[in-house]
Amino acid sequence: MRLARCFWIPRSIVLLLLLVIAVGCGEDLTSLRNFVLEEPAFRTYDSTRLPRGQWPEEYATITEAADALTPPLSLSGPDTGEDGIIYAAALGGYYLMKVQRSDGGFGYQYDLRTGTWADEDEIHRQCGSTFTQAMLAELTGRPGFSLSTEWALRWLTSQVTQQADGLASLADLGGTALLLLGLTSHAQQTGDSSRNALIDQLGMYLLRSIGVDGVFTRGGALQWGQALQALGRLFDHTGDVRYLDAMESTGYWLYLHPERSYEATDEGYLMSLWVADPLMRLYGQRPLEWIPEYLFRLTDPIVAAQHLPHNTGDPEKLGHYDCPEAGGGATWRTALRLEGVVDGYRLAVLRGDTARALTYRESTLFALYALQKLQLRAGDTRGAVDPVLVEGAWPQTPDGRTLRADVTHHTANTLLKAALYLELESIEKE
Repeated sequence: MRLARCFWIPRSIVLLLLLVIAVGCGEDLTSLRNFVLEEPAFRTYDSTRLPRGQWPEEYATITEAADALTPPLSLSGPDTGEDGIIYAAALGGYYLMKVQRSDGGFGYQYDLRTGTWADEDEIHRQCGSTFTQAMLAELTGRPGFSLSTEWALRWLTSQVTQQADGLASLADLGGTALLLLGLTSHAQQTGDSSRNALIDQLGMYLLRSIGVDGVFTRGGALQWGQALQALGRLFDHTGDVRYLDAMESTGYWLYLHPERSYEATDEGYLMSLWVADPLMRLYGQRPLEWIPEYLFRLTDPIVAAQHLPHNTGDPEKLGHYDCPEAGGGATWRTALRLEGVVDGYRLAVLRGDTARALTYRESTLFALYALQKLQLRAGDTRGAVDPVLVEGAWPQTPDGRTLRADVTHHTANTLLKAALYLELESIEKE
């Protein structure tokens, strides 16, 4: 079977084409067995791709520009309508750039059909959007993403609580962990060491939140996974073996105690989302046998519950994972499941598990196809009162009108990892 060519075309045309294929082949409309996804054409995301941030040439550094200017940064060029997984992810980052507030935070919830913003916000999701901008800056080298990250970090770090024992935190265990993702990525990309002391204080807060045998003493299961991912980033940034030891002890505790986490519920994908990346990194340093057992235990059920040509007759669901919490239809929550699948693919390759790697790869390609159809693109902004503003964002469902920053940042992150880990595309860093 040929696999997915992950290109973007308007959703209405996709649905019509699939219907014609099914009818023309005499296929029972309860299946799409004649649907074929081709291998994606290899592309390189480079400096010629538009849009891009309008970098003010009079400022030599990110710090100077951040001091002198107020967000949002203006963009040059529109969505060109071109194909590309990394291009789609970058558009997500440019959507976040367009909705960045003057204080550095990101506009959180927007109704695309009325043009109104909701007051609802959450610091954890602001941290997540900041990490997306930092990740795009680190991978592409585009200064606009670095500037967007710097503005966001200034706003976020102004809300950090300095504690009497020399530690620091943001809101709670999860907020602290998510802030660290953006801080460490930004520091590595820019070479700016001015926040290293703060990174150390926040990192020590995580370490002192770990009790006997690796159990976290603060937060709940979702925050434990976020903290585990931050520990991995801290080790990469500092080389401090204490973070590696903490990854091993906390990861092993989660492996031994599925009943204490989301793994014991129908939301086990939330553990895969957060723990797969750091444990895959840990496996590269310490190839412990419990790591693949744990990650495949989390990920195999996700892959097994996907709408594929042999088991669905609904073109809109094709490629999406079964997401009962979202009604079982086409939904952005496929991205939350896909990220763990992509990490699982990389681990399967490391272990030489060819059969599982092929299964995860096929699953990834179908999910990429589904998520790219869901994105708002030029010519398919679905009744938006400001079409240019919403280009690049992901709604929650194909007909959804509410745009949340976390939906776009999670999906963009996942597409970046999928394109690079599966070597479907490359980036020519500036």
